Amino acid sequence: MQKTIPGLAVRTSVKERRVARGWGQEELAAKAGMSTTTIHNLEAEKNGFTDKSLSAIAEALGCTPAELLLPIDATPPHVIRGDAQILSMLARIEGLTSKDIDVAFGVIQLALAKRGG
Repeated sequence: MQKTIPGLAVRTSVKERRVARGWGQEELAAKAGMSTTTIHNLEAEKNGFTDKSLSAIAEALGCTPAELLLPIDATPPHVIRGDAQILSMLARIEGLTSKDIDVAFGVIQLALAKRGG
């Protein structure tokens, strides 16, 4: 049985993040593996969020479920540790090609190596 997560800022956070990406409810629904009606009902607080739906929406929006509990401007910065997290962060930047990501990753690695030694 799944728990329903209280609304908190989830409704507005999801909508703000969706709109910031230029997505309609249809696109978010497709990326989260849900119906458009489900996304509409969630944003309109007609239905609650479950841990599963919150996780799917967060993954589609490129954030954590915890970040959806807060207003978009109140999201705390995250510490990024390790190459996998650096690459993941770079992959979330819209418009970067694979080559751009490789170049940026190389620059970051050099900066960290210089700073550490």
